[in-house]
Amino acid sequence: MTKDIELKIPDVGQIGDIELIEWKIAIGDFFQEGDEICDLLTDKASFCLEAPEPGELLSQLVKNGQKVFSGQIVATVRVNLT
Repeated sequence: MTKDIELKIPDVGQIGDIELIEWKIAIGDFFQEGDEICDLLTDKASFCLEAPEPGELLSQLVKNGQKVFSGQIVATVRVNLT
């Protein structure tokens, strides 16, 4: 059994702009928990959005170079329920 979930930008506090720099995996790729999904950049630091659990990337809702905000949905993934 599987479930589709939304990946959101984490709350990074009082940070200005956040930019999605690069997707690390493509649509249809499988990943493990902790794998880097995409690189993000703020005016103070860069960080990665990591996979919360193993799954498959179904969609990328934001393009490389696009501005995002805390809580924004950037992708959908399919995970296994076991």
